[in-house]
Amino acid sequence: MQTTASSFSNTLLQVEKLNSSLVSYQQSLENYGKNATESNRLHVLTKYHLLLEEVDLLNTIEITDDKDKERFDLFQTKISRIQEKMEVVIEERNSTVAIQLSSITNGVLNDVSLLSASIKKQYDILSKQNNQEIMYMFVLSGIVILILSSVSMYISTNKIVKPIKQLNAYSKQIAAGDFSIQELKSKSHDEIGELTQSFNTMKSSLFSLVGQLQQSADEQQILANTDELTKLFNRRYFMKLINQMEGKPFSVILFDIDSFKKINDTFGHLVGDKVIVHVATLLNNTMAGDVKCARFGGEEYIVLLPYVSEKDALFQAEQLRFMIEQSPVKVDDAFITVTCSFGVADSTGKANVLEVVHEADLALYAAKESGKNKVKSVV
Repeated sequence: MQTTASSFSNTLLQVEKLNSSLVSYQQSLENYGKNATESNRLHVLTKYHLLLEEVDLLNTIEITDDKDKERFDLFQTKISRIQEKMEVVIEERNSTVAIQLSSITNGVLNDVSLLSASIKKQYDILSKQNNQEIMYMFVLSGIVILILSSVSMYISTNKIVKPIKQLNAYSKQIAAGDFSIQELKSKSHDEIGELTQSFNTMKSSLFSLVGQLQQSADEQQILANTDELTKLFNRRYFMKLINQMEGKPFSVILFDIDSFKKINDTFGHLVGDKVIVHVATLLNNTMAGDVKCARFGGEEYIVLLPYVSEKDALFQAEQLRFMIEQSPVKVDDAFITVTCSFGVADSTGKANVLEVVHEADLALYAAKESGKNKVKSVV
């Protein structure tokens, strides 16, 4: 069971890496479709080859769930379609096909999100079962040791029977998951004293093991829900959070870094990553309370504000926009001024949470069209 849960964890991490490669590949396709330069075409090829490497690694994983196998087969079919159209982009330098590919890739992103969510659910179930079975095994072993030891002793006297009854009662508490009992005391130096000491040692070891298992489970949970570069929530986990707001009032802030491609082309991708982390840090420092922040893909970020009106969300977005504009990024001996464009929407009058995200995306586009470094909502 332990190995199976670990296998699901590795599979989940591989799917998250594939998701990140798909986002980068889609962004490069959009850039090439909008501006068909040789530099953008080469950037598409680079991201495409990185994507194929992640696809090859994904082919080595073992998928046991029938529905996941169907999703994986559909994913493979779409990847084959992408490869066919990429030949046109490569050989004919066709930017129109690149736009089509961007749309196909967006569909693949949704498929990968469904696959990731399913694997995550199975991993959570297996991890819980694994922890319970390990605890049961150790507790059962301890109880068996106590019983076998007790049988070998002279149980006819009160001196022996009373401590054994106490050990039995404490064993039942531990079996129920209660580690609050204090260490047993014994003044005797005979077999009962040794048994009591062994029980105390077993309880301490078991308590330590359970703590390690819980810590490992917590670390895996954080890793599965977090973007590796920015340490914000990732897109998959954010969509899980926002779906929990169905039927409740909330607002969304969607924003991205202005002219990010120019930053990458001018200073290189390492500086680009530094800028992405810089904006993520400012976002974390500015937002507070129940606000949930995530990297939505590439240089794009998204913020969930539960029970916050659109008016208040616009105010918070403007504060964040000003903070970013006033916080340049140091590169060597120079400073890069970074700006962002923001789209804001709330759940009022929306049929579902996806409509809120879509409206925020439209508002972000309007902010870009109006000159960038703006905060907009759809009127």
